[in-house]
Amino acid sequence: VVGHMTDHERIKMFRAFLLSRKQNVELWGYDQNALVENSRFDNQTILELKNDFRKVRAASVSFINALSSEQLLTKGMARDHSITLEQFLISIIGHEMHHVTILKEKYL
Repeated sequence: VVGHMTDHERIKMFRAFLLSRKQNVELWGYDQNALVENSRFDNQTILELKNDFRKVRAASVSFINALSSEQLLTKGMARDHSITLEQFLISIIGHEMHHVTILKEKYL
């Protein structure tokens, strides 16, 4: 799950970067199961996965902190819906919260 969360954040932040630069590209979908199947997560320790996530998150926070109010209002398309960059960034947080909840319910 940690590896999936890291992959997801990398992809979403790349999309956020494009949107922040007013690249009018539709925010396409991807096959998350194929990403996991073709990963090396099974060869990494939980500590390695956790450290990778922390580094990706730190880069995400740095990027977000540099955004202007105007950039946060930039609109793009995601699944045939108009969405602002700010809304898109909130969805990234929601994805993490979803998986943290599942981990707590199943394993803690």
